[in-house]
Amino acid sequence: SSNMAHQCGRLPKKERNKFLRWIDELEYGVNHIPREDLIFFLHLPYEKAAELLAGSDRQNRAYAKGQHKDMVEGN
Repeated sequence: SSNMAHQCGRLPKKERNKFLRWIDELEYGVNHIPREDLIFFLHLPYEKAAELLAGSDRQNRAYAKGQHKDMVEGN
């Protein structure tokens, strides 16, 4: 389910249901990954994540300075 959530954020809304059906079949049907009994959603506001990152040893890395963002992080 985390894969579904992360990947759907990259798609236009009109394509998401088709993708969800496809990945559901791939993960649970083809690859026989056990289906979850319970899912926890942990929410961390962007501002708090940035604050935690700024206070860590990661702050001097190029990634933390915004020089290496992927498609999702860039928006």
